[in-house]
Amino acid sequence: MKKLAIFLLFYSSVCFSDSFAESIDHYSKKGVPAKFVEIYDPGYVVVELNSGEVIDTTYSGIDFDTLYEWEKTVEKTKVKRDVKVIYTRANGVEVVDLKTNTKFKLDGALKVHPIDIAGDECESRHSSTIGIKNCKKIVLEAWDHELNRAYKALGGSDNSELKAAQLAWIEFRDRQIAYLKSEYGARNGTIWGIVYMSHVVSLTKEQAQRLQSVK
Repeated sequence: MKKLAIFLLFYSSVCFSDSFAESIDHYSKKGVPAKFVEIYDPGYVVVELNSGEVIDTTYSGIDFDTLYEWEKTVEKTKVKRDVKVIYTRANGVEVVDLKTNTKFKLDGALKVHPIDIAGDECESRHSSTIGIKNCKKIVLEAWDHELNRAYKALGGSDNSELKAAQLAWIEFRDRQIAYLKSEYGARNGTIWGIVYMSHVVSLTKEQAQRLQSVK
């Protein structure tokens, strides 16, 4: 009996050592390895992820001269600068230079986003139906956070046209979610709950990126 108790304790510690996190930050704050490539006017930066995917967007939180010096060094040495791209709900998307720990923010709508990369990692760790749904839930929360950040950056409720547009979108979203719930809720099989959540995430992500793309 004692041996069984020890085995169960060991089994529990192995199986549940990577317990489910309540925030996307758990999977995204460690950062995605990348390379600084170049800057170009008006205020755009190019960063290449080690996977080969490229982020090309506006930036803030760092002066042009610093990035220009980085670019000249890259041109001279032919060696791209090592950085990492991280996401936290508090600060959004940031690039961290591994050599100096200098940080700056990536603005705009990113084609490749750390939220989605973190979501994929979450699902690889928690591949059960419940696990995948929980992963999509924290991804949805992160995109909702980015939507609110973009909304406030454009003036929020003080921008009457933006406010009206956002209220109309919220009505559209809610009606879409009600339809999707009725559609997928009537189908047999646990996979449809995951498909439903994917659609819900896409609704918020698309609106967040729509607002982020307004410059």
